[in-house]
Amino acid sequence: MVARRTNPYAKVYSYGANGSAVRAGSPIASQHTIHSHPRARARKRLEVRAPLWVIVLVVAAAVFFQAFAMLGMQSGITGEQKHINTLTRELAKVQESIDSLEVSIAQASDPSRIHSIAVNRLGMRQPTPEQIHLLPRPEAPYKADESARPQEGGGVLRMLLSLVGL
Repeated sequence: MVARRTNPYAKVYSYGANGSAVRAGSPIASQHTIHSHPRARARKRLEVRAPLWVIVLVVAAAVFFQAFAMLGMQSGITGEQKHINTLTRELAKVQESIDSLEVSIAQASDPSRIHSIAVNRLGMRQPTPEQIHLLPRPEAPYKADESARPQEGGGVLRMLLSLVGL
């Protein structure tokens, strides 16, 4: 610790409200050494200064790892773009096959085409009046009776069950 001995007195001027100046003096240093606060001494001891080459090396390593991280992200993005392009091509192929199948369905369900295939390929003809036999309509398998009507307070489920015959 250093003792200050530049001047025996500090020059202090005090200015009053009326503009007057007064000079006062007090000794600024004594023969005793000046001790700083204990926490300030502890902070000074903990202060570590790294050499310049260590700082440059740490910054270079940080830049190096950041560059590789960015390259890794960019390669991942490129791979995903290739995957998207592949899926887009597959989707186009599937859409083409869907379109061709829709055309085939439309052609297959055309009544005039079905008629021409039946007559030309299969040799089918319109039946003659002698070949047509009319059969009487069969009786209904059940008769409507009072149980088929919905009963009071039975609800919708009972009405549906009675319509079905249960």
